[in-house]
Amino acid sequence: HMNIISRRLNMPVINLGFSGNGKLEPELARIMTEIPDPAVYILECERNCKYKLLAERQEKFIQLLREKHPAVPIVILTANPRGNESLEIDKNGRLKNWQFMHDLVEKLRKAGDANIHFVDGSSMLGEDFYECSSDGSHPSDLGFYRMAQGLAPILEKILRKQ
Repeated sequence: HMNIISRRLNMPVINLGFSGNGKLEPELARIMTEIPDPAVYILECERNCKYKLLAERQEKFIQLLREKHPAVPIVILTANPRGNESLEIDKNGRLKNWQFMHDLVEKLRKAGDANIHFVDGSSMLGEDFYECSSDGSHPSDLGFYRMAQGLAPILEKILRKQ
């Protein structure tokens, strides 16, 4: 989907592709800050991090990015619907990761970070999201296409403000 987005935005997009290994390690944030002149960072780590790990690491990860790139937009993207992965639900019936990421973005925006954005990816695949994956987790070509179609206009709007 990042190649589709790259063509639509007419700019290079680097997908670091950590897959299941990206767990918001501080070393990774430090390496990411070495990318010269990034236009935007997209953090989609919900699948890789259970709630406890996300709560322990995400804010610090963002702080490390901000140390070198204080004005670069950061997009916190939630995961699309998936198969049989275990989902942690809070006492109000909400997904704990989703709520944590939403609340963290709101907290950081209230603290003055106007360049952090929350994007709910849960509906990007559409009502028939089950058609967008062969295993209930990993997107197919259709799934990646729909992800690009959902994310590209959001990125266009964010980057226009820069």
